[in-house]
Amino acid sequence: MIRAPYLQQVRGIWRVRVPVDEAVQPHLPPPHTGKANLTKSLGTSDLNLANRLSVPITAGFLEMIEGTKEWQAIHQEGRELNGRTLDDLIRRGPASYRPFFSKVDRKLDAIFGEPAWKQAAALVTFESMIDRWGKPKGKQTRQSMETKCGAFCDFLGHDNMVAVRFQDGGAWRDDMISGILAPGTISNYLKAVKSLFTYAADNSDDDDPLAANVMARVKYSPGDGDSREDFTPDDRVRILTQARTAPPHIYWLNWVCSFMGCRNGEIADISTLDFEIIDGFHILGINTKHRQKGQTVKTTQSKRKLVIHPACVEEGFFEFVLWVVKKDGHGPLFRDITPDYYGRRAGPITSALSDWLRNTVGIKDPRKPF
Repeated sequence: MIRAPYLQQVRGIWRVRVPVDEAVQPHLPPPHTGKANLTKSLGTSDLNLANRLSVPITAGFLEMIEGTKEWQAIHQEGRELNGRTLDDLIRRGPASYRPFFSKVDRKLDAIFGEPAWKQAAALVTFESMIDRWGKPKGKQTRQSMETKCGAFCDFLGHDNMVAVRFQDGGAWRDDMISGILAPGTISNYLKAVKSLFTYAADNSDDDDPLAANVMARVKYSPGDGDSREDFTPDDRVRILTQARTAPPHIYWLNWVCSFMGCRNGEIADISTLDFEIIDGFHILGINTKHRQKGQTVKTTQSKRKLVIHPACVEEGFFEFVLWVVKKDGHGPLFRDITPDYYGRRAGPITSALSDWLRNTVGIKDPRKPF
């Protein structure tokens, strides 16, 4: 039951009186510690004047009580943490005790004011930095960075890069480790956020608060949890043999990538204009010159010209390219595959390849992806 503040008349003079819950009384700051009521004389017998004078005084008393309740909650949470073993705290992870220290931090700021380093901290949002970082990059790359940085912001409770400390990065890493994320996923999230801080540091003046990369020392190794295994010779025979009866995109991606060491994304979006014959050699150009909007290669170094492996030539790959040109004219080689939201065929083809490998070929070991 909440007991409301009220005015009380003592020997003709009005005073304001605010009752205090019994549980809060011992925690009130001096000289009010232990008091059941907070009172103050208003120095007047005029009720109208007393009502006006009581408003700020009542507000101050109520603020004191609420502040005491906050300290009471902090003390209670501190006692609960103090009762846990170190092993228990490690097992629960930073997410279990980080809110406690956040409350203490906010409370101390309220009492003593924000420290100079917080007052001086400029506001540089992750969103604004991603806009700068992502200008030359594709839509999918930017959205991937936004997703990973968004997860970090959710953990931090703010989106200001300047206010991030090394301890925040370490705590986030530990929180992800204690959760359900796979080691490879944790590594990818950390790499993304660290790369954004590296970009910010590389593009800052010496006196810029982001010039010191606070995430640089946050280390994590996924270990061998996501290690991949090679296909056995028997696996390879099954894959290449059964590919001959599969749809063209599955057939030729298996053959070309197996013999030429290409990524599926490099081959999925190639154009018929990427092929040429030089000095009798069949050549495939891995570049963006003839690709459609949004279709990129992974790195600048990925742009190259490759001699088509003789096994692929003998299998009829070049004849397939000529057949597509004769039937549909120049353009994407695998135009029967609808591009995804980002304008790429690599995603749909990767899913189709995976389903085919698991369900048709029968290689179900997740450590053996395409």
